Amino acid sequence: MTVNAKTVKTLPNGTHRLERGVYLRVQNDRRFWILRYSIDKKRRDIGLGDVDTPIATVRAKAATLKLMIAKGIDPAEKKAQLKAEKEKKEKIERKQRILFKDYYIGALERISEQRRWQGDNQLTNSISSVRKNALYLLGEIPVCEITTLDIVDTLTPIWDRPKGETLQQKLKLIFARAVFEGIREDNPAEWKVLDGFLPSVSAMKKGKPISHNAAVSAEELKRVVRSLIKQKNLLSLCLVFGILTVGRVSEYSKAQWAEVSVKGRTLSIPPERRKDKKPINFTVPLSEQAMKILARLPKKTRYVFQSPVRKEEGYPSQAALVKRIKSATTEDISTHGTRSTFSDWCANNDKNFLVSEKCLMHNVGGAVFMAYQRDDLLDKRRELLQEWADYICPMEWLDSLAEIA
Repeated sequence: MTVNAKTVKTLPNGTHRLERGVYLRVQNDRRFWILRYSIDKKRRDIGLGDVDTPIATVRAKAATLKLMIAKGIDPAEKKAQLKAEKEKKEKIERKQRILFKDYYIGALERISEQRRWQGDNQLTNSISSVRKNALYLLGEIPVCEITTLDIVDTLTPIWDRPKGETLQQKLKLIFARAVFEGIREDNPAEWKVLDGFLPSVSAMKKGKPISHNAAVSAEELKRVVRSLIKQKNLLSLCLVFGILTVGRVSEYSKAQWAEVSVKGRTLSIPPERRKDKKPINFTVPLSEQAMKILARLPKKTRYVFQSPVRKEEGYPSQAALVKRIKSATTEDISTHGTRSTFSDWCANNDKNFLVSEKCLMHNVGGAVFMAYQRDDLLDKRRELLQEWADYICPMEWLDSLAEIA
């Protein structure tokens, strides 16, 4: 049947020839033009438009494509290539429109996942640092347009404080991620480009006293423990337990009953709460005093130190623990500083350095030493932590300790 302007909309199902290589294909309700051609001994079809496309236009399109085929160019491949280039260009343009305020949180989340940041606070603190100190200047600027001078303007007001260096490190990670994701080609927060605008951190520290976590003497810490025990509440006992086990706050405040072995007298710290990121549990030997504190605690939830305030999270907040321990002494003290007090007490009493460092979950020596020294020294750590407990918290102090409701 002849294909012309009068019959294109009435032809039955099938493929109807208009001219050499050009056909009208009818498939039920669908009618469209195709060019059928062969290239590299492969037969292919390419669309020329729907049935409403004028026949003259169809012939013109077909003539153009036939010229391409004659030159050895595959129209289908060329069309796919142009489509891919268009999509790539549109993707780049979309990325170039991303504002810093819409990008930094997602970037930090992806960085956290990739680097396997430990603890709940590292990602939260990173987001908070950028939001408080960088968003007011960088927020409305597209990520691809932020310059080194913008970074300098952001860092300058806080560069003489520790949070200045912290912010620079977070911005460097964010822009490194932006480079990786094809949003920009350079990192404006790298120190090698900031070096010409800001003094180095080491230069600013010259002549300044070294800052450490506040720590008290062993004698004062003993008085702090006595004061905390007298308070007879869960928050205070959590601190005493932490002092007895010389752990980091995240290691003991988030302890769960499933991690406690009453028979073995141990607390097992899972990998996600280990600062050293080792993929195995760390076993903490529990002194008699630590076990006695556990025996006085309620077992209503999975958390050993169930927070009466943060019920949705279960465990006490670090802020609450810091506030409580500071209220127990007039001297400058911190939760982490109690670990330093233990370290000093061990040194002053000629305790084995390797054993005391193992108690603190510290790595000792270089890679070769650690490769050979793999024993966790559990028995020796148990002995040392019992000596520490006997000094810092005599057992009789706990004799009158009633069960916590």
